[in-house]
Amino acid sequence: MIPAIPTPQSLVTFADLTAISLVDQTKTNAQESLVRIENTVAPMPPLPYAPATAADIAALQKWISAGYPKQDCTTLDGGAFDESSDASLGVAPYTGPLICSTGQTYNSGNGPGMRPGEPCSNCHNFTIAGTVYKTEHESSLCNGSDVAGANVVVTDITGAVTTIPVTSEGNFYTTNAIAGPFQAKVVYQGREQVMLEPQATGSCNLCHTPVGANSAPGRIMLP
Repeated sequence: MIPAIPTPQSLVTFADLTAISLVDQTKTNAQESLVRIENTVAPMPPLPYAPATAADIAALQKWISAGYPKQDCTTLDGGAFDESSDASLGVAPYTGPLICSTGQTYNSGNGPGMRPGEPCSNCHNFTIAGTVYKTEHESSLCNGSDVAGANVVVTDITGAVTTIPVTSEGNFYTTNAIAGPFQAKVVYQGREQVMLEPQATGSCNLCHTPVGANSAPGRIMLP
């Protein structure tokens, strides 16, 4: 006998989305919704309805990865870094050209250096992830700052501090539990680049795009 498919249920409230899925009890309804949205064989919504956009999927994944934070429905704020600590090639903060300062771009493969500059939460369940660059407007898939000893330091709402090393491709990521809202800064050779606004979610490249989005001025930079 073919098992009965669970009847449709509400996915409107916070409680609905965070409840255990009737389809897969290892997932919440939000997680199962993401699986169905990204299913190319039996997607939701089904044809002929328009599929979810990449931005919709990224927003849902970001919320799940952040631990389902409850907050007001305000516009996503990418924040800004302390411009007084900017060290981008001697030019005024965030006014430089769109370049690839390392001259190297991602080609293929998995690992610490994959897809620099793009939102890691599209595929991974990192709590914090992003890419650090030498200048403020760097193209997508351009390798980030190739330095040793740079770290992203995150202080969560409880005061717990997580230090995340930056790879040779500029990427940083962690799956450690981090209670939002949190503060973040880049530390390198005794200098700091401090993010001014607290953040509730950690998909940094979602806002720190080549030209900046959601009030972020551009890429995350070395101090």
